[in-house]
Amino acid sequence: MKFILVLMCVFFCIGQNIHASAFAPSDFTELKYRADSLKSNKSFNEALQLYDSLCIMVPNDVDILMSKGICQSQIGAINESLVIFKKVKEIDSTSPLLWKSIGDAYLFANLPQSAITSYVRSILLNPNYSQAFSSLGAAYQRMNVRDTAELAFKKALEIDSMNHEAWYNWSLLLNSNGSVDQAMRCLKRSIAVKQDFAPAFNNLGMLYYGAGFADSALAAFNAAIILEKSNSFYYNNAGLACLDLRDTLQAYNFFKNALRYDSMNVKALFNTGLTSYYLLQYKDGIEYIMKALQLQPNVAEYWYTVGLIHAAKNEPHIASGYWIRCMKLDSSNSKYSFAIGSLYNDSSSVKREYYTIAASLGNEKAKSWLETHPVIKETIPIDEVPKQKKQKKKKR
Repeated sequence: MKFILVLMCVFFCIGQNIHASAFAPSDFTELKYRADSLKSNKSFNEALQLYDSLCIMVPNDVDILMSKGICQSQIGAINESLVIFKKVKEIDSTSPLLWKSIGDAYLFANLPQSAITSYVRSILLNPNYSQAFSSLGAAYQRMNVRDTAELAFKKALEIDSMNHEAWYNWSLLLNSNGSVDQAMRCLKRSIAVKQDFAPAFNNLGMLYYGAGFADSALAAFNAAIILEKSNSFYYNNAGLACLDLRDTLQAYNFFKNALRYDSMNVKALFNTGLTSYYLLQYKDGIEYIMKALQLQPNVAEYWYTVGLIHAAKNEPHIASGYWIRCMKLDSSNSKYSFAIGSLYNDSSSVKREYYTIAASLGNEKAKSWLETHPVIKETIPIDEVPKQKKQKKKKR
C-alpha cells in the first residue's frame, strides 16, 4: 500500500511539476529499492518505468541513469540507452561500469567491434574488472577471433574464479570448437557459482540433448524453467527432450506452454503441430504448422509435415502438392521425391519416376525398390520372328 502511495505521489508531481525536494528521502529510497529489485530479477520493462520516475526526482543521479540505460539496452532499446550513457559521460566519464555498459549495448546491437573499443576503455580504467574481460571475450567470439576470446575468458577467471558469466561464455566458445565435455564442465562451474542462472541450465540441457542423454537434458531444462517460468525457448527444448524419450503427450504440453508465453515462437508452433499429428489430431496439426509457415514460408520441412498429415487423412493429391513444393525449395533432399513416389502402387510409372529421382539423390530405399522392380522389356519369341524374304539380285 505504501508503494502505491509513493507511485501516486510521483505521478501527481509529474503533472504538477513539483520539485524533487517535495519527496521524503524514505519514499525515494523505497522506490529505488523496488526498481533495483526488478532489474535484478530481469523485469526490465517494469524497472524502467520506476527509473523514469526516479530520473524526474533526481535528473542527474549517475547510478539511476546507469540503471535506466542498462534496462533500455536489455529490452533492445539500444539507441535510447546510448543517449542515456552519453548523458552519464558528460557527468562522469571515468566509470568502468559506464564503458562496459556501453559495450554491452553495442554487443546487443551486434556491433562487436564498437563493443570491443568500449570494453578496452573499461579495462584501462580498471585492469582487474573481471566482468569486462568476460564481455570482451564474448565480443571477440562474435567476430570469430577465437584465440583472443579464450585469452579474455581465462583472464576474467584468473581475476575472479567466481565469475559465472565468464564460465558460461567460455562454454559457448568450447562448444563451438567441438569440445563438448569441456563446455559441460564450464557450465557446471557456472551453475556451481550461481545456482539460479537459468541460461546455464538451458545450455547444459542442450549439450546433454545433443549427446543423446535425453533424461539429463530434460532435468536441466526443467531447472531452467523453474528459474524462468516465462521463457518460451526452455519449454520448447524440454518438449524436444520428451520426444526423444517417446513421451509425446508430455512433449505436446511443453510445446503448448512455449506458445503460451510466446505465440510467435516458430519452432514451438511447428513442434506443437508435429506432436498434434503424432496424437492423431490432424486438424490442429495443420493449423499450428500453417501458422509457422506464415512466419517462415520457405522451410521445406514444415511443408513436408503438412503433406504427411494430409497423407494420413487419405488425401494423397493434396499431400503430393505440398511435397512438390518441398522439392522446389530443397532439390537436394531425396525424401520429398520418395514420399511422392510412395503414394502410388508398384505398377505406376509415376512411382518409378519419383523413385528414380530419389535414387539419384542417394535414397537407399528408392534404390532398393528399383533393383527389385526392374523394367520388364517385352521380347518376341524367336519362333515367332517373321522370316525376311531374301531379295533377288537383279541381273545386270
